Amino acid sequence: MNRHPPQALIMGVAWATMAQALDGRMLAVTLPLVRGHLAATSDEGDWVAIAYLMANIAVLPLSPWLSAWLGRRRYYLLSLAGFAAAAFFCAFSTSIVELVWWRAVQGAFGAGLIAVSQAILRQALPEQKLGLSQVIFAGTFVGAPLALGPLIGGFLVDNDDSWRWTFLIVGMLALVSAFLCSRSLPEQETASRRELDWIGASLLAGALVPLQFVLYEGERYSWWSEPRIGLLVALSVAATAGFLAWELRTPNPLIDRSLFAVPVVAAGVLLIVPVATVLSAVVAIVLQFAEQSLHFTATLAGELTAVRALVFVPLVFLLGITMDRRPMPVRLLLFVGLGLLALSNVMQSFATTTAASFGTVIVSFAVGGIAIAPAVVPLLWSVLRAVPRSQTLGITTMLGLGLQLGGEATPAIVQSVLAHRFAFHYQVLRSSATPSRLAFAHLPAHLHTVQILVRLITEQSYTLAFADVTLVVATIAMLSAILVPFFRPYAPELKRS
Repeated sequence: MNRHPPQALIMGVAWATMAQALDGRMLAVTLPLVRGHLAATSDEGDWVAIAYLMANIAVLPLSPWLSAWLGRRRYYLLSLAGFAAAAFFCAFSTSIVELVWWRAVQGAFGAGLIAVSQAILRQALPEQKLGLSQVIFAGTFVGAPLALGPLIGGFLVDNDDSWRWTFLIVGMLALVSAFLCSRSLPEQETASRRELDWIGASLLAGALVPLQFVLYEGERYSWWSEPRIGLLVALSVAATAGFLAWELRTPNPLIDRSLFAVPVVAAGVLLIVPVATVLSAVVAIVLQFAEQSLHFTATLAGELTAVRALVFVPLVFLLGITMDRRPMPVRLLLFVGLGLLALSNVMQSFATTTAASFGTVIVSFAVGGIAIAPAVVPLLWSVLRAVPRSQTLGITTMLGLGLQLGGEATPAIVQSVLAHRFAFHYQVLRSSATPSRLAFAHLPAHLHTVQILVRLITEQSYTLAFADVTLVVATIAMLSAILVPFFRPYAPELKRS
């Protein structure tokens, strides 16, 4: 590939990556509009998101095989065209069943825009610019969607605009990307029709697809009290065990086993999961707290995430370019990034009060924005630096799976902890509001006073529960640091040619 590739290719891949990630971030905010306009129940509305996640996670592991079988250019352009077409069909759906179907189609095509995009960026730029390639991916897949998704979605909700714009926007982004890539993405040298590990692919899908439903809907169904959740967990565990056993003995595995022989690769694939969880959870917690407890508009809550991006973007580019120019202390950077993520959540827990304002919340959010650069860029850089360019798509597929699983674990963690801690704090505060204490406080124990107290207790309980969730997320960030020692202390200086 050319040493100085066309800017159109870089821009096209960046737009494609952003379109895929922005889709879910906007929908998380506009989903109530979808339910209302299509007269869907809460359960039916949730399937708009679940169908996409299930199809996406089932097809993503097949990306290396599909790319080799069809050719990378053909597969990527097909994924872009299919993703865009499905997005437009979603926008013009007239029933919830129709929308869920097209969301599944969109998720299947969208899977080709994750790992392949990251691989194209790595292979399009010379090895001396590996940091820059991963900065572009991190910025368009992690940073920008987390910031812009809630902001755009909030604007649509507050202005009572049609939810259909959620899909029209990503569809248009995908079309622009398809146009740019069709003119600049070169053909793959050879398209190998190697045999697919159908058994491995089926077992992995059987492990991941049920897991998506469990993570997304587990709290709604009270986890283990619902037999279907237990059944799906058992199915996922059994399929995972079967997949591991099969992959270790088959001569043609779905996943290249040699990749995980390198400690930094195995550690990186594992570490990306909690990092993605923490990054997604922070946004989910603050948005829900701002709207539910502080009564922010959806747009104002979205502006919190936009400010975070203003901090993140310049730092991530500075770090990526610096890593390309001189040896950097990778372990130290990762420790700093994870430490700042934990610190930002601890700060958020102290700022989580009923008297909080935009100014008090934004400080911890800005610290979290600073943390993204050292937490993500050195991780991606180190993992890709440890594998040959010929195996790039294999490892980017694993990183993509980790990012998806980490992000999708967010609802399970946030909603579960929030529900349990709310119940705890509500019980404690309610037990304090006895008639004798009301009399001591010179408050009349009549119905109106009791109603006011119940409302205050509910608000305080939710506020304390939100603070507890942020501490749990901070703990996840700190515990994930145990994987950092598996990374090399310093990244080797790249040879220039």
